[in-house]
Amino acid sequence: MWVFNPNNKVQLSNSVSGASRSIKSTECRILRLLLDNEDLVVRKDVLVAETWGDRVVSDSSLTQAIAQLRLALGDSGKEQKIIKTLPKEGYQLISGSVCFDACYLEKNIETKCDNAAEPCAVSDSSVSIQPEGGSQQMFPAMKKVAVKVLALTVFFVSTLTFLWAGSIYMQSQAATKRPWSIEISEGTTFYIEGSHASEMLYQELAGQIISSISRVFISKNHEQFYVACEFNSQRHQDRQILNLTFTINYTADEIRKHINESCR
Repeated sequence: MWVFNPNNKVQLSNSVSGASRSIKSTECRILRLLLDNEDLVVRKDVLVAETWGDRVVSDSSLTQAIAQLRLALGDSGKEQKIIKTLPKEGYQLISGSVCFDACYLEKNIETKCDNAAEPCAVSDSSVSIQPEGGSQQMFPAMKKVAVKVLALTVFFVSTLTFLWAGSIYMQSQAATKRPWSIEISEGTTFYIEGSHASEMLYQELAGQIISSISRVFISKNHEQFYVACEFNSQRHQDRQILNLTFTINYTADEIRKHINESCR
């Protein structure tokens, strides 16, 4: 059984196989909603609303997120042993396949208890009429709190901006130092970013990609593989491009299997 804690950096772990998986925030929201409604059908519109909020996304965004989630759980659209698709309705998480981490459940229960107790914290006997000057004395304290909150907000925004700019710079530097190579295998053109890991992944994928995929782009940073495939869609009857992300925990066989399932 997979143990799920959305607050951890590695959100999924399997005590039996020893495997661990990191998933994106969108996939975390979907899995949490499915697990909250275990063995029940969760409609697609509910999943989209709870996952992306007011953002306008296509049906393929949900389909891709479910496919990535299945891959992380060792499931597939063909087997559906963990996440079941109900056509024109939604998705259902099969009971006994995933459970919340005990620490996550304990923390959320404590939070709910604390929130529930707040309205009862002041009894009728403790209510008293404050003098007119009392409200005036509150404003300086509130002002101090507001100033501290604003200062912290500015600090965090500045820090995030600095880290983002640094990340963009490092990526641009890496891109200039890593030339791309082009290889053709069984009619599929591979564009490979010049790193040893990308070359190794290409060796595993060459000759194993379905014929509908015309081009594959492979790159990698220190934590993830980025794969983009251009293919002739059987569903839409036109050429499509799909971007996929895989953490380093995935095997080459799992990546190949997911590419062939998604890019068709």
